[in-house]
Amino acid sequence: MKRVRANVLSVAIAVMFLVFTTTLNAWANRPKQRGSWVIERNATYPMQNIIRFYNDKNELVYEETLVGVQIDVKNPQTVRKLNKAVRIYLKKGVVIKYF
Repeated sequence: MKRVRANVLSVAIAVMFLVFTTTLNAWANRPKQRGSWVIERNATYPMQNIIRFYNDKNELVYEETLVGVQIDVKNPQTVRKLNKAVRIYLKKGVVIKYF
């Protein structure tokens, strides 16, 4: 009886290990969408910025014009916020097409 329990326990542990490694492998190999952002400044009007967000295929996902704001890309907090915005717009999955 003890031997049967030990075999059942061994099989259960092996199955759990197999499921865990398969799930971990699938999670690690999922496609990563990083995207990118670009800030375009106007030399004539330095307080006017255009922020463009792109997906991995360099397709425009979102564009916004900010007037009266100077964006400091050397500030790590600003970079984190822009990176977070890229992730949000990538989740929406919209691509802007210009004709």
